[in-house]
Amino acid sequence: MMKYFFTLIVCALMACVLPSCSDDEQTPVNPIEVSPMSLDGTWMLTEWNGAALLEGQYVYITFTRRDHTFVMYDNTNSMYSHRRSGSYTMLQDEKKGFVLTGEYDYELGDWGSYIVTEMKADRMVLIKEGTSAEVSVYTRTNGVPSDIEKGSRSVIR
Repeated sequence: MMKYFFTLIVCALMACVLPSCSDDEQTPVNPIEVSPMSLDGTWMLTEWNGAALLEGQYVYITFTRRDHTFVMYDNTNSMYSHRRSGSYTMLQDEKKGFVLTGEYDYELGDWGSYIVTEMKADRMVLIKEGTSAEVSVYTRTNGVPSDIEKGSRSVIR
């Protein structure tokens, strides 16, 4: 009798588990919690407003969670590379979600406010607050290339 009962339980469990296993389904990558810890590291802008950057253009930004600072390297508005640094704040708004704001060092002004609409271990999507048109997609990278950090890659080729 006990053997029959055990077999019945195993069959019931298999009937529940097997239909949920399908080769056609892909497991979605779950988003991670938006926080200074998940933001920490270097990110490269890979898409802006639905299009890839032009060949030779780049934006790298490194966030440091310990002191809430950032360093940004870009050449999007110039043929020369620019290095900017500053501090950032991440706040949670009931209606908007997580909002990332920053201020440049040396009285260069505000970096702006961006709503974090997607945060995964290797991808982050930001929308400039007040617009729905300016969408930036960043991909996590191992660091800023050394030639950009040194300033030797300053002209778009």
